Amino acid sequence: NEIFNFKLLKNDVIEIIYNGDRLVRYVYLKEYKKDIPPARKEYPQYKDILSAYDMYNLALHFEQYRSPDYDAEKTYLKSLLLDGEFAPSYIALSRISYLKYDFVQAKKYIDKGISLLTKYNNHPVSGEAYFLKGLISSALDNSDEAYDYFLKTLYNEDYAYKGLFEASLIDIKRKDYH
Repeated sequence: NEIFNFKLLKNDVIEIIYNGDRLVRYVYLKEYKKDIPPARKEYPQYKDILSAYDMYNLALHFEQYRSPDYDAEKTYLKSLLLDGEFAPSYIALSRISYLKYDFVQAKKYIDKGISLLTKYNNHPVSGEAYFLKGLISSALDNSDEAYDYFLKTLYNEDYAYKGLFEASLIDIKRKDYH
């Protein structure tokens, strides 16, 4: 017979007791409740960064660690001020816009990023841009275009499985089971 007891003691103390043994004693201390500080406005070393690649890596760091102090999106944009043809920043901005459900803006960024990536070679090192273009096209109800871009990911191992999976979902929607 398992018995749980919850006791509310004075001064906002809660105890959870199981079969006579105290498991948890929680004390809610109101004086420790603090507001979240405002985010920092500017990264102190922005002015020292002179290359788009370094600014991109800083933005990527902010994005990966979800820094509450700095805005990755603004930092990617700063990298484009240093080099307006830095494709990785356009792809990252597209990803951020896609995750914000701003598919029209995401499409603008990814189109620019893909045009820069494929300027001299139609098979970039990573399939991320094509995969992202497929997701954006799918979100904009253009399944034919999405399908084509998902299949383009097959040139690169890093996104091949994801792209093939998404393409197969489109085949299932079309009832094309070949």
